[in-house]
Amino acid sequence: AKALIEYVTNIRGTNKVKKLDENRAARLALVKDIDEPDFVNDVEGGDESYVVDFHADWCGHCVQMHKVLSEVVDVYSMLKRPLKVVKVNADELKDVAERHNATANFPVVILFKNVKNADGTVTRTTHKYEDDRNFPEVQKFLEKADEALIVTPAEMTKFEDKRNLEESIDYER
Repeated sequence: AKALIEYVTNIRGTNKVKKLDENRAARLALVKDIDEPDFVNDVEGGDESYVVDFHADWCGHCVQMHKVLSEVVDVYSMLKRPLKVVKVNADELKDVAERHNATANFPVVILFKNVKNADGTVTRTTHKYEDDRNFPEVQKFLEKADEALIVTPAEMTKFEDKRNLEESIDYER
């Protein structure tokens, strides 16, 4: 993250800023609102892991968390390890938010995943994120909650190399 901040600071005022803003908009679009039937079927009843961002339209911190989660999605997608992240508007889907104790102190971020028990049965578990709204802390949370989400140093280098290559293209055509 420090290298990205330095890079953005150095290119401020250049045409590359426009391309970075376009990339950011594309990442933000990857994290979408979900309706109640899809939440019940896919998130609560599904087999795949989901990161759910319970938010409110009036919440400024929610906008910041949305950007962080979009960055997380970007990292995993560039590493060819898709991560499902959805948003739930807690003001509109009150029943869903209440079922998961996500009705106040927004944003509330919860990881839903399946855990295989010793007897072979599968239990749907949740892990609530309760730390700062920044990429390193969210990444640590995900890696601690689910071993499948661990990003190795080699993978992070690969991601940074891809991002540097993408950003080094001259957009002044």
